[in-house]
Amino acid sequence: MSSKSAARYGSDRLGEWGCDEHGLPWYRWDVTRCHPWDPGLSHPIGCGTVLVRADQWGMVRLTGGPAAARFTVPGDGDAHASALRLELHLGEQILPLMPAAAAAAWQPSVCLGMGYVTYGWALRVPDLLPPLGIEVELAAPPGKPYVLIEIRLKPGRGGETRCALAAAADVAEPMPATGEGASSLFAREGVAIRGLGEERGDVFLAGSRGWQTTATRLRLALCQELTLVPGEPLALRLLLGCTPTCSVHWVREQFEGLTAAAVRRSLAEGFRAVPPSGSELWMREDALWCRGIVQAHRAPDGPDGDMVLHLSADASSPRLAHTLAICPLLQETMPDIVATTLGAITRRQDPRGRIPETLAETAPATLHPADCRSDTAAWMLRAWGQWLRDPARATLLDRPLPRERSRAPLLADRLLRSLRWIEEEVGFGPHGLIRMLGGDSCGLLDRAGRAGIGESVLVTGLLCCALRDLADAFRTVGRREEAGRLAARANDLAVAVGDAFADGAFLRGYTDSGKPFGDPAGGPVFTDVQAWAVLGRCGTVSQRTRALDTVLAAAGDTVPYLTRPFPGTWPDALSSHAVRPGEGPNGGVCLLTSAWFLLALTAEQRHPEALRLYRSLCLRRRAAGEAGPAAPELASAPRVAGPAAGRRRGWPEPCPPAETLPALCAVAWEEGVLRAIGQPQP
Repeated sequence: MSSKSAARYGSDRLGEWGCDEHGLPWYRWDVTRCHPWDPGLSHPIGCGTVLVRADQWGMVRLTGGPAAARFTVPGDGDAHASALRLELHLGEQILPLMPAAAAAAWQPSVCLGMGYVTYGWALRVPDLLPPLGIEVELAAPPGKPYVLIEIRLKPGRGGETRCALAAAADVAEPMPATGEGASSLFAREGVAIRGLGEERGDVFLAGSRGWQTTATRLRLALCQELTLVPGEPLALRLLLGCTPTCSVHWVREQFEGLTAAAVRRSLAEGFRAVPPSGSELWMREDALWCRGIVQAHRAPDGPDGDMVLHLSADASSPRLAHTLAICPLLQETMPDIVATTLGAITRRQDPRGRIPETLAETAPATLHPADCRSDTAAWMLRAWGQWLRDPARATLLDRPLPRERSRAPLLADRLLRSLRWIEEEVGFGPHGLIRMLGGDSCGLLDRAGRAGIGESVLVTGLLCCALRDLADAFRTVGRREEAGRLAARANDLAVAVGDAFADGAFLRGYTDSGKPFGDPAGGPVFTDVQAWAVLGRCGTVSQRTRALDTVLAAAGDTVPYLTRPFPGTWPDALSSHAVRPGEGPNGGVCLLTSAWFLLALTAEQRHPEALRLYRSLCLRRRAAGEAGPAAPELASAPRVAGPAAGRRRGWPEPCPPAETLPALCAVAWEEGVLRAIGQPQP
């Protein structure tokens, strides 16, 4: 990093940026700047079937299980429980190490790396414990159902000290498992296991050798006697994870050659396989850091299924529409996970072409306008359209999905089936636009179309964009007749969107009463619909140019969801939710919407403007300085307050309205957008 970049973007309110021995970025937290009453800000790590969140105080949460039935231990409702506890026993005195190190600790440090977190501090207890340096590293081995916990003890000058190190995992669940195998316990040979049932599997805490073990329904515990000798470092290793079946023999095999250094080296090799793009070093490091967070958000699609993208770091089930919206932004850097995710979602399509709202649900038998969203199938077509732009991938259209079933529908048939679902079931309104129903990509719009008449310009532009890409893919594999129909439908939609243009911007839609909303004369302009009208090449070139200019005129150094907030809150005709001006969708900044707008600028060959806004929106730039929110706060904040929020500008929204966007939306957009800015359209 240049000295200028380091001075502007190398630190923030709580810490500083740097690089590890493999050249990967880390964030070093200055814990002395935190107050004991500050909330925990978690950093997610994981490259296998589990995700671990560790905060600045050493509180740990473990999330595991299949994508459709994730669970977290301990439950997030218990603020004092942790999936990792460490204590040093000196006779009758107990010194807590994690979470909240003992009062005798000094020089604390927390380093958040790509796939690992390292805690460090020193202990001094006069007449009882000579100076002792301690490091605890949690590292996520690629493809494994656990994290490695490496405890490094460095005794200083003084005599030998006999003590015991105790490790424990709180494993109470918010919703206890039931049925055969639920809550089975095992504790022997340094391995403690709690079975959570056939669907969830076994949670385990295991030591390498020499650990005494106990297990209860609430806690797994290990303990080992130690002798600390001055000048002789000591390293102990533990595994914390979740797997369908756990055994002592399997655990012993995992420890062979497993060290934190080896894990970091393996992680670095994986991340370096796809170098980040970007004109400046800090931008490349920022994008790579965000990729590390995305890497943690994966889960198996069933006990033995492929790994799929799972946007939530906890047990909640994200909307598949959000997952599908993010997939195109990741397909250049994480193609394998995008491919399996698209396949897993598409396999859940019902015979009518409908996609369920989450992986944990099945599609309802009937469509009730007030209870259904109109965008999910369109997002699936968009994601596949982007994936199939590569001619080598376009051949997937003529293959069955799932592949292992020869009589399964071809991918092409599934995509056409989803289009029919949109055309015949979601349907069109009086202006030739797709119906809004109980909301589209914005859950706040739950009243605009609940009677089944209101229309969404956004979903129409989104579908237009998807069909243009799919028409090219169908044409590539010789399906010219179908390609022609797709292209013709896209042109019809583009005209309908062009007709929904007024006073320099595309409308957001029409309410059930037929009243337009989202035009400059009648209220604020919606950024998201301008982006998708441009990406779908809707309307005329002049209309698209004016739409982008309207947003840019209000944007300044950011891209708010609305060009100006509604006074007080959203109108009753649009939403049943109250949102203060400047917060969330009422004039705040939704980073995923901002990403779409930057992509729209690049589609119109306006790369310098896109790069200018990208610089101001990326994580490290927004966190820079001593007054604003720090990187750990922003890394899990998909929405932040906009200019109308005054002093709260740039801070995470205090309470999400209508629906909570998955935390991953805060960072998953960065690298894909940066690559698009650096690769001009032909």
